[in-house]
Amino acid sequence: MRGLNPVVNFLIILVLGSLVLREGSFILVPVVWGIFFAFALHPISNWFEKRHFPRSLSIILAIGLVSIVGFGIIYILVNQMVGLIQEIPEIQSNLETKFDRYYEELTLI
Repeated sequence: MRGLNPVVNFLIILVLGSLVLREGSFILVPVVWGIFFAFALHPISNWFEKRHFPRSLSIILAIGLVSIVGFGIIYILVNQMVGLIQEIPEIQSNLETKFDRYYEELTLI
């Protein structure tokens, strides 16, 4: 008995794979994020371990260091966005003034 056509096999695997990914996303997404963070924090953890910190302490320090840096970046971005939002009326009036001036110059041509 012959097997299925290779194209049919590929399509079956593709459909089943997409169903598994869609239905298992509630498990797969946190696992993928965990793997990403593990790979990202591994060099920092190794750096602490080379300086004779215990492994558990080096992991805690790596997570803490990355968290502090991440929160610092978020804090700076939020402050910049708040400043930009507060300046929107001034930016809008400047743009309106410039567009009015350019429109007047274009109508004179």
